[in-house]
Amino acid sequence: MDLVKEIQELKQAIQDALEDGRINLREAIRIMREAADVLALLLPLILGKTAQAENEAEKATP
Repeated sequence: MDLVKEIQELKQAIQDALEDGRINLREAIRIMREAADVLALLLPLILGKTAQAENEAEKATP
């Protein structure tokens, strides 16, 4: 899936930038939080579920 590949590439780019000193840890965390926000919006579209439905399913599972 293209999304998985893009996430792996983002991870590698952040690691490389941290090692090279092009970004600091705070900037890396900001980038990853933004990526997480985007994924939180995309996952319900991909899975066809809302976060609320997912939470309810997890609570129903013993």
